[in-house]
Amino acid sequence: MSSASGESSTNTLPDADQNVIKGGIAPIHNSVDMSKAVECEAEPHRRWSIALAMVAFVISYMATSGPAVFLVEKLDLPMFTQFVTMLYSPLVLIIKLNVPILAPLLRFWVGLFR
Repeated sequence: MSSASGESSTNTLPDADQNVIKGGIAPIHNSVDMSKAVECEAEPHRRWSIALAMVAFVISYMATSGPAVFLVEKLDLPMFTQFVTMLYSPLVLIIKLNVPILAPLLRFWVGLFR
C-alpha cells in the first residue's frame, strides 16, 4: 500500500505510539531509569571491592603487629605500650587460643622483630 506521497505504510509510525519521535527513539521521559540499571550493574563490583578492602585491612593490621612490638621494646614509653597492647589484643588472643595457621604465623612474624 502506498500513501499519497509515495511512501509505503510500513515506514510510518503507528498511531498508538505517537510519543515515539522520528527514528524510532523514545523520548527520555518514557525511557528506563538508567541510574537503576547502573546501580544493578555496579552492585557485584561494589561487594567485591568492599570484600577486598576488608581483606587488605586485616592483612595490614596483622603486618603492623611486628613493627609495633619492635617499637614497644625500643621506645619504653608506658602510654605507647598500653596503646599497642590494647590495639593488638585481638591478635594476642589468637596466639593464646592457638588458632591453627594464624597463631604460628603471628608468632613467627612478631619474633622477627624481637
